[in-house]
Amino acid sequence: MTAKQSEAVSSRAGAHHQSSLETILDGCSWQYYLANVRNVPTPPKPHALIGTTFHAAVETHETARMLGQELPTLEDLLDQAEEAIRKDADLVPIEMMRGKDGEDWTAEDLVSMCHNAIRNWYIAPASDGVTNREWLMKLTPIAIEPYFRLELVEDADPIGGWIDGVYQDEQGKIYLVDQKTAGDFSRWPLDGKGHRFQATMYATALVLSEDFPQVQNLDDVQMHYVISRTKTGTARMEKARRVVVQPELDDVALLGDRIRQVEAIIKHKLYAPNPTWNLCSPKYCPFYNGCQITGELRKPDDEFMGRYRA
Repeated sequence: MTAKQSEAVSSRAGAHHQSSLETILDGCSWQYYLANVRNVPTPPKPHALIGTTFHAAVETHETARMLGQELPTLEDLLDQAEEAIRKDADLVPIEMMRGKDGEDWTAEDLVSMCHNAIRNWYIAPASDGVTNREWLMKLTPIAIEPYFRLELVEDADPIGGWIDGVYQDEQGKIYLVDQKTAGDFSRWPLDGKGHRFQATMYATALVLSEDFPQVQNLDDVQMHYVISRTKTGTARMEKARRVVVQPELDDVALLGDRIRQVEAIIKHKLYAPNPTWNLCSPKYCPFYNGCQITGELRKPDDEFMGRYRA
């Protein structure tokens, strides 16, 4: 299951990830086609840049802990994040650098949001009074960023991706941990609804992997989404959040159905724009102008296929 980053990157080709399943079925399959089939160049998105940078900071902390090295301080992580954000912020299209209030963001704003998320993870207590970092420190890291590739549906591409962290408590219970950043908690209700498929994908990967013999069935593992805020909203930092999802066998069947639906769309090239999707806007989609306004990235025709040859 596990692989070096270089090996994992190459082996991910031809594999579905949870995000691709969501984009095709619940979002815009045409956006998936442009990015993943035609490989039209895509600039970094501000929220993705913040999330990736935040993940790198947490990974630095947790990798050092697993290796028994000196842990980075909060200031170390903030400095690391600022350097990474400023390195790529100028590559983000201006139309994506606008907040809900209509004001243009700057690199300083992206640094501030990423710093908020790191501080929220490091020092802001959740509802139980324990910070996300303190909660993780009570668990033993088994694997940080392991890659998985899983043949779940016959005659279909495998599913694959990276798990942020696999942990174990003193009683031997296995925890899958996925770090998330969010401006607010509206997408992260405590009941975990809407996030079962990713949890199922990761848990099933552990059950079927030889790398984790202590995991024999779905009951042996529990998924925890650890959400850190990018915005404080008030002078007093808002609480962090942890959402628990217990994968079940029925979820595996539903995940298999989603993979089959995606396979049918890909096989028959039924990609189509979805302007009703809440992320169909110049702020979230790098193809919006070419697709919805100028038509340069319209639905396939001979001219398009010639211009954007894979």
